Amino acid sequence: MTSALPSDPFRILPWLKLQAVPGIGPLRFARLMATFGDADRVILASREELARTPGISPRIAGAIQHLRNQADTPFIQEITTAQSEGVTMVGLGMDTYPKLLTEIPDPPPVLYFRGMLPWDGAAVAIVGSRNATRYGQDHAFRMASDLAASGIVVVSGLARGVDAAAHEGALSAGGITLAVMGCGLRHLYPPEHRHLALRIEKSGALVSPFSMDTLPDAPNFPARNRIISGLCLGTAVIEAAERSGSLITARLSAEQGREVFALPGNVRSVKSAGTHRLLREGACLIENADDIINELGLLPVIPPDRRKPEEENFLALDEISVFKALDTCPVHIDELVRRTGMAAGALSALLFTLELQGKVLQYPGKYFAKS
Repeated sequence: MTSALPSDPFRILPWLKLQAVPGIGPLRFARLMATFGDADRVILASREELARTPGISPRIAGAIQHLRNQADTPFIQEITTAQSEGVTMVGLGMDTYPKLLTEIPDPPPVLYFRGMLPWDGAAVAIVGSRNATRYGQDHAFRMASDLAASGIVVVSGLARGVDAAAHEGALSAGGITLAVMGCGLRHLYPPEHRHLALRIEKSGALVSPFSMDTLPDAPNFPARNRIISGLCLGTAVIEAAERSGSLITARLSAEQGREVFALPGNVRSVKSAGTHRLLREGACLIENADDIINELGLLPVIPPDRRKPEEENFLALDEISVFKALDTCPVHIDELVRRTGMAAGALSALLFTLELQGKVLQYPGKYFAKS
């Protein structure tokens, strides 16, 4: 089931005001919601009532009460901006807020999404190296495809490498995939995944805990990782070096009481050092999607309207253009840029997509041919 759009988009206003109070982070916000159940009730509460909430000091209680006299203009502008961008906001405590996310200690007070956000389905995160090997990309793609074909939502972070392969795999099976962003939804990072993001929105959603104009910044990404793991029953790490951000997601998943899975790799590859450490620390060893499904005790459910894998005649216009420019003989990427008129970065991303789908072969020296 997917979340219904709220009838009144300005219902989110008290949530936006409350989360803007200095000193109220996700943990204190969650405690206030557990006590009062609604952001409006928090703002209207007395100082004495607020002080009974763990972590709410007299100073913070006073700042909350000050919200009654604060201008709504900047928050109304945020709502208006979101509406103009086709973005929906849902607040912690609302019926359409993802249930699994409410169970972590510090769920985001407000969640932004564009597309349709499943809130009661089984979901699994697939994460890994941005500089993934072909081994890692292939396994991420196939694992995501098999999970999605079983009716399981695939969650990742839209990053290069494993993340992109996981999203592509889920889409190839006609499944649902969510991309959790480390920036506001007025921005896209990395920019070459614009086309992939558009495809994700059609069946799943782009998700962010950040305000619309938040730029991609390094501190945002560990913060968004808790959302990736928090939305899921478990996190599968496909490839990760010793200091990979994917290990942060795995640690958060374990702290949230969720399962951690790891794919073994080449013992000589630095890209597998992190996953092997996870295995030594007790992560569940996986080789395919069935291992995840069995470990979580899930029963595959294939919705009756599940789409078939995409074929050439269903490709988006840019992909059709690329496919027509290809030949059975290898063609250099510079020639493909000339034939299609596309930017090199966007073209590389689409070629990667087609390669993962088995429609394109890549040869040394950036030569490509139809499969």
